[in-house]
Amino acid sequence: TLFAAFSPDGRQLYSGGMDNVVRQWDVATAKQTTVLQPKTNEVENSAVLSIAYSPDGRHIASAEDDRSVHIRESATRQVLHVLRGHEDVVSLIEFSPNGNLLATASYDGLVKLWDVKTGKEVQTLKGHENWVFALAFSPDGKTLASGRYDKTVRTWDVAAGKSHTFNGHSAAVRSVAFAPDGKTLASGSSDQTIRFWNLQTQKEAAILKGHTGVVRAIAFSPDGHQLASGSEDKTVKLWDVKAYKEQSTLTGHTGMVWCLAYSSGGQTLASAGFDNLIKLWNPDAGTERQTLRGHTDVITALAFAPDVSSLMSSSYDGSIRFWRSKDRPMSPVAVLDQLKSHTAFVAFSPDGHWLATGGKDAIVRLWNLRTGELHHQFKGHQDQIMRGEFSPDSKLLATGSLDKTIRLWNVKSR
Repeated sequence: TLFAAFSPDGRQLYSGGMDNVVRQWDVATAKQTTVLQPKTNEVENSAVLSIAYSPDGRHIASAEDDRSVHIRESATRQVLHVLRGHEDVVSLIEFSPNGNLLATASYDGLVKLWDVKTGKEVQTLKGHENWVFALAFSPDGKTLASGRYDKTVRTWDVAAGKSHTFNGHSAAVRSVAFAPDGKTLASGSSDQTIRFWNLQTQKEAAILKGHTGVVRAIAFSPDGHQLASGSEDKTVKLWDVKAYKEQSTLTGHTGMVWCLAYSSGGQTLASAGFDNLIKLWNPDAGTERQTLRGHTDVITALAFAPDVSSLMSSSYDGSIRFWRSKDRPMSPVAVLDQLKSHTAFVAFSPDGHWLATGGKDAIVRLWNLRTGELHHQFKGHQDQIMRGEFSPDSKLLATGSLDKTIRLWNVKSR
């Protein structure tokens, strides 16, 4: 399992894999509750590469390795849409904040927007010369940011489809993140730097230097005062966003740091990667609280449940592990090791109604989580879909594909 996602209420977990099956798990019992599987005539021999939940919780999106993205209704778990259109693998999918649109990014160099409700492509955002590595919606859902192999960061006006290119990095852009207030965009790159971009002036605000390896992950704290960065140099760095200065360097990992996650209140930062370990940090003090051991291969994703006391991790070892702390320390409570396949992407809508999925067949599928049925299929990507995310209002879904495009989909329109 490579990718998994919590439902907005933290009670359910969805995972996807090479068997083209999206599984629903009850977090409290660690038991599988539902299997979401397309009909044989919908897709053949495709794998789920990534999953995402729309911000409203209504939809689940998954990227399939056949260049398609599937969107399900979260309540019914039915496939609503299969999205096709990219010419290469879909690498990223992202729901807009309102959950109405889905953005998809592909290795074909394109970003596509899809209407989650109708499964129809709203528009194709062109401009990048190569693969999309990173994708993020602004907090208000009006802007979509992408990071590319071509060394650029682009922001897109979701409504108008107009874009602005930020140049400055000297190597591929691996991660992007909006500040909680939506006024600043941060990007991490293979050039070992982090850059801040002022979205009002559309100019570079600062360059942070300190890492000696590729910056693989960045994350703003919930209050926006701190930025965490994870690197191939095996460190996590904490930065003062206002002063643009390094606060501390967190050491202890023996392999590259691939993923980061702040708890909802910002009191805890989790990091993980190639050393198979999860480290929990006090981001204010810059000190390690605990090391969680259990995975036997690279850890690919981390996510805190809304109640903060629970943490989920997924790994190349084929397992999803749950960790919980009633007080302290955090301890393992469940292991889902039935998932032996490569998971790519699912996206849950924030309103809890939809699940979007996508992968090898280049179709974005929208599932109704109330019925468990496929609601619609978005077609447009031409290659494997790798990532996806709903906008905060659950009206848009963004997906990224190996066809080098990012597509935005309108969740509600047909």
